[in-house]
Amino acid sequence: MGLGAPFRQGRSLSLPTLPFQQTNRYAVVSAKQAAIDLWLKCLAWRVRHLKDQRLRGS
Repeated sequence: MGLGAPFRQGRSLSLPTLPFQQTNRYAVVSAKQAAIDLWLKCLAWRVRHLKDQRLRGS
């Protein structure tokens, strides 16, 4: 390799992803999605609760 040769970027070896690494990656995505879904449900419940209070005049 001379001085003008381009640098290689990325991983030098193409290693396979191990099964437990894939499982963990998907588990993190699922847990994150579940947390977002729960937060949205709580937010929707709070909005409904506030609307009901306004309608009752409380």
